[in-house]
Amino acid sequence: FAFHASESGQFLVARAEVVNSAGALLYVQDWLGESYCAAENNSTGVPSVTTAEGVGLVSANSLLLVTNDAPAGSFGYYISSLTPGNTLGAGGSSGRICVSGSVGRHIDGVAPVEPDGTFRYQPDLSSMPTSPNVAVMAGDTWHFQLWHRDAAPMGMATSNFSLPVRVTFH
Repeated sequence: FAFHASESGQFLVARAEVVNSAGALLYVQDWLGESYCAAENNSTGVPSVTTAEGVGLVSANSLLLVTNDAPAGSFGYYISSLTPGNTLGAGGSSGRICVSGSVGRHIDGVAPVEPDGTFRYQPDLSSMPTSPNVAVMAGDTWHFQLWHRDAAPMGMATSNFSLPVRVTFH
């Protein structure tokens, strides 16, 4: 098989040959995800920011969430919802939660933030952890945000949230 991207980078053509026959797949990838809402500074002095990488095609199941500028070593996990929100100080945190409604907690991805302040996670789009679990469908717009431990002034433990990203799937 072979891959080729168009000059603009917007088209990806894949070619595969299987026992005397050939096929091709053309996929158009629009911008994957956009920020919305707001984020408060964490103990690093800046807000953490979540972005989405991969392909927005549900059947590819290749979404990768990446958050930068989170406090190194702090534990966190992603939350997600079909419904956006905007609540400052949710649950006594120092941050702003930007999801609401039926919120999924991706606790299978609980981990410490890497030493460079990065946190990565690949959700399973076939089983989003809402109540009950649901599969992402083409046309759905999901909202993702990292919820992480943090230190408040005076060294007190708290939590904070990243700038979220919303992704519309195809």
